[in-house]
Amino acid sequence: SDTTMGENIIYAYRGSTGFGVKRGIKPSENVFEDKENAKQNPCRVFEWSNTGRFFAYCDTVKTCVIEASTGRVILSAELKRTAEMMFSPKDSLFLTWEPYTTYNNKDGEKKSPDPNLRIWNMQTGEHVSTLVAQKQSQWRPQFSDDETVAVRLVGSELLVHRNGLFEKYENKLVLSKMEGFALSPGQNLHVAVYIAAHGGKPAVVQVRRLDKDFSLVVNKTFFKSDSAKFTWNNKGTALLILSVVDVDSTNKSYYGEQSVHLVNVMTGDACNVPLSKSGPVYQAKWNPNGREFAVCYGYMPARVTLYNLRAEGVFNIADGPRNEIHYNAFGSILLVCGFGNLATGKIEVWDNENKKILVEIAVPNTTSLEWAPDGQHFMTATTCPRLRIDNCYRLWNYRGKQMAEVDYASPQEELWQVSFRRLPGVYNPFPLRELTKEEKSAAGLMVKGRGGDGAPAVPAGAVAKASAYVPPHLRKEGSNKGSLNGAAAAAAKPAQSENDRKIMNLQKKIMDIESLKKKQESGETLQLNQLDKINKESEILAQIAALRVN
Repeated sequence: SDTTMGENIIYAYRGSTGFGVKRGIKPSENVFEDKENAKQNPCRVFEWSNTGRFFAYCDTVKTCVIEASTGRVILSAELKRTAEMMFSPKDSLFLTWEPYTTYNNKDGEKKSPDPNLRIWNMQTGEHVSTLVAQKQSQWRPQFSDDETVAVRLVGSELLVHRNGLFEKYENKLVLSKMEGFALSPGQNLHVAVYIAAHGGKPAVVQVRRLDKDFSLVVNKTFFKSDSAKFTWNNKGTALLILSVVDVDSTNKSYYGEQSVHLVNVMTGDACNVPLSKSGPVYQAKWNPNGREFAVCYGYMPARVTLYNLRAEGVFNIADGPRNEIHYNAFGSILLVCGFGNLATGKIEVWDNENKKILVEIAVPNTTSLEWAPDGQHFMTATTCPRLRIDNCYRLWNYRGKQMAEVDYASPQEELWQVSFRRLPGVYNPFPLRELTKEEKSAAGLMVKGRGGDGAPAVPAGAVAKASAYVPPHLRKEGSNKGSLNGAAAAAAKPAQSENDRKIMNLQKKIMDIESLKKKQESGETLQLNQLDKINKESEILAQIAALRVN
């Protein structure tokens, strides 16, 4: 049941009212809380460890690591400027990074900055090394799964360290204009590197074995590329490359241009991933099973396609307003979402095995979504600075039922971040089934102020409308004196029949076609999709006629 499933789930939050760690989805209890000096010493950053054992934070006074389940302090250091932190894969090491700054001393001499990357041994709690890492985007070393190898990029040199010894490196790869890298998981270690275009040469992505000669496996040239994002599958046998050009030469998209490429490390093959629609690529993600990946792409309404390891599209999810995809821990459920500038906040819950949609909910103003490690619950949040009003987080089960909600009173209270503890290998896959009518009707946002728990769910989108922003010039005089709010007023009008609604939508399309025809007559060249619209006029008119007969 949901209650027993949710009680071991632990998550952390930080905001203007303080930070802490909570256990359980409903009800939840505090494992650790700090609300005393939230104003003077806000929590600037926190991080869960990879095994879920530790929780680290910096509260602008000190940097601390506590035990996640008890709140016991394991490590505390007087480091008030820590901006980022990480743990090695098995939590043997803890690393902190603070901005690297040069400044002049009293005599006006340039003082060289202190080393800014610190490494601690979590078994003993002692500080083991201090290094210099100038760039925030490149400070993180990447470790092999068993922690025997760590790789870091310093300038254009890729240094390989063994067994946590960072004072000396065992091997190094030097390539001019190397700007990014990704070490593979799994047994056979490979490293992917990105070499930026320079001196008339195009950008290159190389995949090399992590042997003593860094043997080359793949060398792929990108004639148009300003950067690339690498993602390995969980076994380290295949790599996705999302190549980005900052400026779109056709001027159609302010996202620039993106392309997706798949590298099979075992065979050394590299190919383009065929996208069946033009436009930006919003996300490309591996299924945690390592055998499938999903890409969300195309001008709105965007498309989601699932691909196998040969980059063949095996399933298309029909186009819609969406820009994010989230697999659960087992790859059995895929959430397809429209967030950010897509105000709908629509979340479709897909049964990935059977390629069926289970339920669809709308959570407007969502700025982030994260799955819990049990693969059955997820969290949506509205956070600052992305949105300054209506900050909150909500916990859901995969059937779309809202389990809990924590609101921050705007505008004075802000939520900055909320995140689940990682807990790999603890939970098992579970069988999915279709939802009953009752479960479907219980999905979605709860109506506020109707006795909390027992409140029925809101039809998707109604909440958005009730609190939707109305520009000052459209607000009616004295409208707040005893008038109905948006949702209630809508309910007071006689409901429009399904038929009428379809006719209205089709009539809108006819109006669009009329205006396109006018443009055409005035000598404007139309896009292909606009010409398609015009060609469909007679079809739409026939549909309207048929609906009117009904």
